Formats: sequence, C-alpha cells, structure tokens
Amino acid sequence: ALKMAMSAQPQKFICPIIVRQASLAVMGLFVTYRG
Repeated sequence: ALKMAMSAQPQKFICPIIVRQASLAVMGLFVTYRG
C-alpha cells in the first residue's frame, strides 16, 4: 500500500506526511514515558 501511494503521489507530498507521522509517534512516546 505504501509503495503504491509513493509511486502514485509526488515525493514532495509524501515526505511531509512521513515527517508528520514520525513526529507524532515521537511525541506519543515522549508523553508515554513522561506520564
């Protein structure tokens, strides 16, 4: 599914999504460890 999305959409649009997901995951882990 990811490969198809990558080939279907430009990387300029995909990259921010990956960064956003990664930052959300990091924030989730941070809150989990802190709380």
